[in-house]
Amino acid sequence: MNIDEIKAQRDELDAQIQELQKKKNVLEEALYINTEIPLHASWVGKCFCYKNSYGGSSDIEDWMEYQKIESFNKDEDSFMVVTIYTRDGETSITLAKDYPLHFESGYRKPCDLAEFNENYEKIKGILGIK
Repeated sequence: MNIDEIKAQRDELDAQIQELQKKKNVLEEALYINTEIPLHASWVGKCFCYKNSYGGSSDIEDWMEYQKIESFNKDEDSFMVVTIYTRDGETSITLAKDYPLHFESGYRKPCDLAEFNENYEKIKGILGIK
């Protein structure tokens, strides 16, 4: 086999690889749409908590962050999440975009709605919100 034949064969294989990669990408997208998107959509209304044991002054106790998934955007595969916490003199209630990866990583643990609501009411009281 001469150099031109080797190059031609290589180019043919590269074209086949590109075509196979396109087909694989279509299959990967179909799998994602049919498995991950429904899973993430099912998390709306679920609550999570995270015990933070670092940061702030050395005499502060560990603090908890609570989150509730309010909505899911399937086009962006993102959530709108209410996050509440009180730590080191800072109290916060926020609504912000977050991503499933952060909930799948395992450092946020599921908690029940009653626990979230109890802490939400406490923080609203601290902030003077009715």
